[in-house]
Amino acid sequence: MVSAAFFRIVTCFASAALTSASASPRQPVLTPRGYRDTADVHLVPHGGRISHVGKEIHVAHANGTIIEIVPAPTSPTTSAASRGPAGSVPLETGWLSDAYWINPNPAGALPIKWFSTDFVVPPPPVMVSEQTLFLFPGLLPLDGSSILQPVLQYGVSAVGGSTFWGVALWYVIGDQTIFVTPLRSVSSGTNLQGILSLLNFTTSTGAPTYTYWTTMLPGANSPAGLTIDVPFEFTWSTVTLEAYNVISLESYPPGSTTFRNISLQMEDGSVPKPPQQTWSVQNDWMDGFQTTVEVDSFSEGAVVIDYPISESS
Repeated sequence: MVSAAFFRIVTCFASAALTSASASPRQPVLTPRGYRDTADVHLVPHGGRISHVGKEIHVAHANGTIIEIVPAPTSPTTSAASRGPAGSVPLETGWLSDAYWINPNPAGALPIKWFSTDFVVPPPPVMVSEQTLFLFPGLLPLDGSSILQPVLQYGVSAVGGSTFWGVALWYVIGDQTIFVTPLRSVSSGTNLQGILSLLNFTTSTGAPTYTYWTTMLPGANSPAGLTIDVPFEFTWSTVTLEAYNVISLESYPPGSTTFRNISLQMEDGSVPKPPQQTWSVQNDWMDGFQTTVEVDSFSEGAVVIDYPISESS
């Protein structure tokens, strides 16, 4: 078990790194959107809330106190998902392997109410270098301009880290604005549950407002999580492996990661039904990744991401 003192060290490291943005506005730090300036990354306390308010984004403490106001991106049209053509370059980093489903209903008609999955923290990578790995479920709008994601991380990112696994909650808007909670360490073999939920929404008073909440149990100071108020609907659900600074196939853990008990429920309580609705996959074949839908279900689904190195290697 990792001590509370260690948690404080990780959190303080992250806070110091992000606070230094004003002194070094062009310093690059790693995020699930790739390398971005520290000035673009904003630390949110556990249990915090992020709200789009006109041309601003307000960051609030769990007690409701506004702690930061950030200008809203003027046109966040660049995809917040670091996805390129799969396998176009050997050892390409970014989104390497994923399964996804896109809500076919018109905006506001029948939004996704609940999306969750269970998975186990993998063993450490075969070779320790300067790699950073991200594993997560996530929700995005149809244009991919933002993403809400409870993330399991190995390596270093904008919120700290090292040669251990940790959990943080991220809300990314295009290339310009990134919010993240402090990193919390978790051990290999720990059972995690990533949860994303639509708490409420309204489309009848002009601009729509959707309120989402996310957490990662048990590593993200659960159940406090992160709440966001956004003027758009998340319609694209995914479970994903993302990687950066990979120098060989041994930069990944051995074996595979299975996202189990994948549950997706619509606002009226209904569940998408195969074969009309199914999970789709994208694989980086050149690097040896394979994502397989083991159970094509939206109530007890299972998706397996196989790493290039087998457990017996």
